[in-house]
Amino acid sequence: MILHKCHEYFAFCDQLSDLKCLLDRIRLGDEPREREWGAAAETAKAALSLLVSLGDVSPTVIDLIRDMAQFLSEISSGMNADYLLKCLEDIRRMVQRELESRFFLMIPSPRDKMLRNPEPFGSKVFQAFPSARQDLTDAASAFATELYTACVFHLMRAVEHGLVALALDRRIKTRTKSRQIYPFDLATWEVILRELDGEIGKIAQWPKNKGNVRTQAVEFYGAAVAEVRGFKDAWRNHVMHSRCAYNESDAIQVKSHVERFMVTLSSRISEQDRTPYVWTKRQLL
Repeated sequence: MILHKCHEYFAFCDQLSDLKCLLDRIRLGDEPREREWGAAAETAKAALSLLVSLGDVSPTVIDLIRDMAQFLSEISSGMNADYLLKCLEDIRRMVQRELESRFFLMIPSPRDKMLRNPEPFGSKVFQAFPSARQDLTDAASAFATELYTACVFHLMRAVEHGLVALALDRRIKTRTKSRQIYPFDLATWEVILRELDGEIGKIAQWPKNKGNVRTQAVEFYGAAVAEVRGFKDAWRNHVMHSRCAYNESDAIQVKSHVERFMVTLSSRISEQDRTPYVWTKRQLL
């Protein structure tokens, strides 16, 4: 995707008009100042940059503008204004033709702030879960461009990174029936959740002197596991297996749930650091 702002095209058209006025003055015998020559050369370079950024532009157009920019950079009283005016008109028509062959997407505010947003859920989630960054950015971009099913898809992928972080924090190992360990990316969500359930049961058996520490740990992991189960049953299984499509209200709902989930996780755990297997008072909030 190529990002452009409308005011850049508006300014570009103004620059072409200014260049035409300058060349008309030259044709009538008025000698422009050196500063005006520089501005004319920059206008030609701006046209070149604009067309190159569009991609797949005719080499003839590129060469024409490049030659004109070079010509204008060489200040000369003998400059052929008629020739340059013809070049300018050719450039104007070619630019118009190139732009007419393309579609431009306008994203209204405030959704435009979500496009390619690297931190849609804030800096703390960004820092805590590097593996989820691309999916969270893609989810925000998908929402901004009204691709709501894609938004839900990427949000579920981001949740998976949070689930794996939970598993690593609790030192879980996924094993086959023969007790062989295999990586998390080959495990189903249900397998990881089942192992987490077992760990939550162990937390509930921490010594009584753990008091609030045990209570907060059970609440944190229990709520996280319940949230992931809700994601799995309500959205993840459906979007991953192409069972349904999602609309705007669906995407807003899922985004809100996932944001709360990821923010809550980042308040205690991250991919870089693990809490102690048995919490201490330092883990109290």
